[in-house]
Order: sequence, then C-alpha cells, then structure tokens
Amino acid sequence: MLESLYLGIDIGGTCIKVTLVNSKGVIIEESVISTDVNAKPADIFKSIINIAKKFKDYSKIKSIGVGIAGDVCFSTRGSTFLSQFKKVEKCKSKGYINRGLTQKKVYVDNDANTASIGAFWLDGKGNSTDLVCITLGTGVGGRLIV
Repeated sequence: MLESLYLGIDIGGTCIKVTLVNSKGVIIEESVISTDVNAKPADIFKSIINIAKKFKDYSKIKSIGVGIAGDVCFSTRGSTFLSQFKKVEKCKSKGYINRGLTQKKVYVDNDANTASIGAFWLDGKGNSTDLVCITLGTGVGGRLIV
C-alpha cells in the first residue's frame, strides 16, 4: 500500500515554504522561495504549484494545507485577504491551489492557526490538552487551544 503524503504550504511575508510530509509529520521534501509582495495572486500560486509538481512523490499527495498570513473567510471557500501583498485585496486561494494540483483536497487557514495545530499535533504528542502558540515572523500572530 502506498504511503499517503501531505503538502504543507506556508505563504509568509518574507518567504513561501512548500513542504511534503508523511502521516507522522516527517519531512520528505521541501522548498523555499522568496515572497514577491508585488506579484498577483495567480502568479504566486502558479509558482507554488510548479514547486509541488516537481516533488518526486507528488502523485502520493492526499491533501494540502495552506497557511496564509491574513484573514480567511470560510464561507466563501477559502477567500483570503493577503495582507503581505501590496497589490492584492482578495483572492480565492483554495481555488487557485485546487485547480492547479489536480483537484486534491485543500484546506486553507490563517498561518498562526496552522502553526498552532501543527505544534499541538507534533510537539504536544497527546501530552497536553491546552496550548498557547505565538508566531513571530513578518507579522505577529497567535492561538490558544483549550
């Protein structure tokens, strides 16, 4: 049986990280590119999709998680306000990723939320029911899990 892999995408104000992990969170492949804050959303997502498709285990990707520094509107299917980009007000990030990566399941959330979920899953390892996560990057974010 083929091992399912998961693609994690972190769209930050300084760089964009694209990482392929297994079900235990072990990194299989990763790539980092600089964030072009003047780029259009379509061009940014094309770059991300091209990176993902070059991963040798691309065909094993089960689903994709995207963390974006900005507001995420779940009622509009992943519509986001990308605060780090100068020319962008709103885009449908989920749609860009979904169309470009052969209809794989895509989950989009704020990057501080995705960081805290990852920390709770990998660092907590079931040893705690609560977590405080503060993210420091181009911006500052955080989440409380109780």
